[in-house]
Amino acid sequence: MNPYEQGIKYKAINATFNTAVKWNGDAETAFSENTASVALVNTSGNLVLRLNYIRLIVAAAGTNGTNLSAVVQLDTTNRYTSGGSTLVPFATNAGSYLPAGQPYFGQLVTANASANAKKLTGGALVLNTSNPAVNEHYLFLGEQPPVLADIPAPKALIALDSIIVPAGGTLLVHLFSASQSAAPTAFIDLEWTER
Repeated sequence: MNPYEQGIKYKAINATFNTAVKWNGDAETAFSENTASVALVNTSGNLVLRLNYIRLIVAAAGTNGTNLSAVVQLDTTNRYTSGGSTLVPFATNAGSYLPAGQPYFGQLVTANASANAKKLTGGALVLNTSNPAVNEHYLFLGEQPPVLADIPAPKALIALDSIIVPAGGTLLVHLFSASQSAAPTAFIDLEWTER
């Protein structure tokens, strides 16, 4: 089967190797439509992106955080405005094809939700009732998760199943912690398939 039939897999990690970034603002204590920690934007006019997984690994603990929570959102427009790190994706199962997906990670500023935006988690999911600790893993599973035997057990595992980012759309992960006064820093491992 050629890569076009099975889809081309892309991966993105931190923009600077071995350099963690804050996954949200220091005062990010509640959900906001206008901030996010992860954004995957589909820049294509005709391809769809299928999320395989998002893995976040805490490099340095934040301060005073409780009830680390996540809201996952899918929208039909490009919601990314500014901020964070622009990640550079690379193909893992094919040649040097240009990706349609453009991922961002960190303290992101996002546009207001469109009328078509959908929250995929039904509410804020509590990932950890205490402050995230160094080396904790948080795993958001899509269609093709990593081999779980090859990674440490995640602190939280969120099954999102089949997430399709439409042409021109955005997948967002909003992270926030009540009482947080300094945000954790983290590494990201993000993978998706384009068809």
